[in-house]
Amino acid sequence: MRRFTAVFTGGIVVVAGLAAVGPVAPASAGTVSACVKKKTGEMRMLTGTKKRKCAKGWKKVTWNQEGPQGSTGSPGSTGPQGPQGSTGATGPKLVVKDGTGATLGSLVSIFPGDAAFFVLVLVGDRIYSYQPNGRVAAMGSPVFLDSSCASTPYVTAANADEEAGLVALAGTQFRLTFRPTAPTPGNISTYSFTNVTLTPPGTIYEWNASGACVLDTSAPSALVKLATEATGPSDKPGPLTLAEG
Repeated sequence: MRRFTAVFTGGIVVVAGLAAVGPVAPASAGTVSACVKKKTGEMRMLTGTKKRKCAKGWKKVTWNQEGPQGSTGSPGSTGPQGPQGSTGATGPKLVVKDGTGATLGSLVSIFPGDAAFFVLVLVGDRIYSYQPNGRVAAMGSPVFLDSSCASTPYVTAANADEEAGLVALAGTQFRLTFRPTAPTPGNISTYSFTNVTLTPPGTIYEWNASGACVLDTSAPSALVKLATEATGPSDKPGPLTLAEG
């Protein structure tokens, strides 16, 4: 089963560092771009390394991962502080609507997945991941210390940086979701993050795509404890669209 940490490929630290909700871009790309149909708000992800334009009637929306580094002064000196610039105009707030036109929540970010892309949406006071068709995304199975996958859930960290990023998600709005996907999407499990870590034992287990508990063959450097939530997101009628809110 695809790991949560593999989906973000280091972007966990970016999410964890948010003091408030803002655009979150994957660490593997400088920007994330999508075409939004002006009349309906339908989204289409722009992928690949070549610069691509949106078709007529579509508007290109781009999220930056981080701004360019400023120029550096001569060694051993610090330049004078420049005057305070004027405040720029506030950009439009984008909301995510379902297929019926009802508002699902505020757009946090769009990021690429294996075959399509995922939409991070602030629903109430929690951030969930959705597929463009309105289904809650299966971000990756938690791991367990027992062969029935009934004990405390954890998420794996491949190295110290990932461990620090996951721990930093404790107390934030971000939630991890998992569901079986074969043969059809199953029940959704939702987890929040904690700052409790554990050295992995000799064997750990996970749910596979059909929801069976199987041996996890990865070799993580640490496990970060998750807290199971009683309530979580639900599937919505698709397709999801963007609109200015």
